[in-house]
Amino acid sequence: MLPRRTPDLYSRLTRLKQRSVVAFFLGGLSMTLVALILPTTNAPNAAWGTGLFLVSLLLGSVQVLLVKRQMERGTRVDGPLMLLGNACVVTAALGETYRFGSQVSAQMVLWPMVFAPGFLERRWWPWQAALSVVSLFTLASVKAEVMGGDARWWIGALVVSVTVLVTGLVVGYFRLAAEHEAEALAHHSLTDPLTGLLNRRALPEKFRQLLDAVPPGHQVALVMVDLDYFKRVNDQFGHPAGDQVLQTLSQVLRQSAHPAHLLARMGGEEFLWVLHGPASQHLHDQVEEARQVVGRSPDMRGTTLSAGVVTRARASLTPEHWSELLTLADRALYRAKDEGRNRICHA
Repeated sequence: MLPRRTPDLYSRLTRLKQRSVVAFFLGGLSMTLVALILPTTNAPNAAWGTGLFLVSLLLGSVQVLLVKRQMERGTRVDGPLMLLGNACVVTAALGETYRFGSQVSAQMVLWPMVFAPGFLERRWWPWQAALSVVSLFTLASVKAEVMGGDARWWIGALVVSVTVLVTGLVVGYFRLAAEHEAEALAHHSLTDPLTGLLNRRALPEKFRQLLDAVPPGHQVALVMVDLDYFKRVNDQFGHPAGDQVLQTLSQVLRQSAHPAHLLARMGGEEFLWVLHGPASQHLHDQVEEARQVVGRSPDMRGTTLSAGVVTRARASLTPEHWSELLTLADRALYRAKDEGRNRICHA
């Protein structure tokens, strides 16, 4: 199953978003301080403008604090950040309108409209687009009312809104394409190409995720599986036939396992199966059933299955036990081989 997003990509995007918020705040702080120092001439309402600048600065400070908390907790708070960001930009633009009788900073509204699809969760894109359009029309209306202008101000606002929305869609398209490519690369790097199962590289993280999902009262079994006499298949029938046997074994394991279990090809004819349930005997029965299916299947070309099993209570396990469990299951597998093959041994 493809991951929704690779952790590395997710963390890099999150850090980039956090730094962008801080950078925008520092830039807005600088512009606000300069604006409060600059003299005003023919200002529609300088006092109102000063007050709006200060409110914008306050909203930006709250936004930075929210980002700081997000960094500490490792959570996403795109909704509040989006609302605060839009309110901060619009308030600053209105402050300029009243304090200086100009509205150059209104162009800042275009930035979140264009780049929101590159940072926000997808569910927030339509909301950001709607907020940006409302902001543009509001600022254009205030400009026409306070500073005077063409009564058809809404035409310019409409043209700008459509143009920037299309640009935002392009940004969103390229982000989705980049994420899809990253997910495909991650999938191939963590998957065995012959069987479609996980490979060794994926297992430590997947084991941690499995432990998080297992109820505390369950038992967890780590099973190391190996085909007996597999070399004979390659020697007698060729490597394509051996590949077919491995694919058949992977299908047997998939049919025997629950979707919540872990299945991986460790290398060669060695596989790993991590399963869980309320009773250890039930877990043993599942492995035994798979062993019998392999022994009866003509597609396995005379190979049989040996397995080493280590079972522990979920409450006693942490992700750090991964290497220890793997070693114990491997030892149990070698014992199964030494005792005659086609059997299950427990650590």
